[in-house]
Amino acid sequence: MNIRDRVVTLLLRLYPSAWRSEYGPELTDMLLTRPLGANIIADVLLSGLRERVRSVEPSTVMGLIVMLVILSGVLWNIAAPQPYGHASTELLQPSTKTLPTITVRPLASEAYLLFLMGFACWINLRRGGKVSQSGVAAMRICFIAGLPIMLAGILMGFGVLSLVVLGPGDVPTTFHEHGLTYTYYSAHPNSPAPLSVIASPLFRLPESWIWGTLGGWLGHRISAFRQSPPTGF
Repeated sequence: MNIRDRVVTLLLRLYPSAWRSEYGPELTDMLLTRPLGANIIADVLLSGLRERVRSVEPSTVMGLIVMLVILSGVLWNIAAPQPYGHASTELLQPSTKTLPTITVRPLASEAYLLFLMGFACWINLRRGGKVSQSGVAAMRICFIAGLPIMLAGILMGFGVLSLVVLGPGDVPTTFHEHGLTYTYYSAHPNSPAPLSVIASPLFRLPESWIWGTLGGWLGHRISAFRQSPPTGF
């Protein structure tokens, strides 16, 4: 394989696999038979990126949006933690259950669960398919959204990110005072283990699947109702 063949192979890799299966041979033949100038390479690069964006699953996009919201909360917690009782930086909170010992507050809120259900309903109405696929889409959102929390737990485990417990009446310190530190809000002085922080978003996955499946079932029922013929009187 010469250099030109290698360049063409790399350019094709920019496109989604489904696109390559349908249009790959045609594009390969065009690139191998025509002069491969800088303008052609740039055009193929941009087209490949556009196809990649178009092929992204809606659940991945929604997961990234929720992830950015949670990431901003993590960064705000580190930079300017609020006093105890302010939900703006209380991303992690103690759980009343044995497992998990802590829970991710945004991923356990009623608004988030209703959002998952509504999104799963929309996915089923738009694409149809099995109801369980809507549950998988909801799990994908939850997993992507929880990545900042899991990363914070990994950094805690390696000692890069410190952890301080802030209880009722305690005064939070500033970033200048505490450095790279995550503030955990709890009425008890016990701090969570890094492994618990990493696992906390993962414990939300089964619940996300349930709410996503319910939303998919609702979308399936709405779709069936729309397609059913009207009954006469």
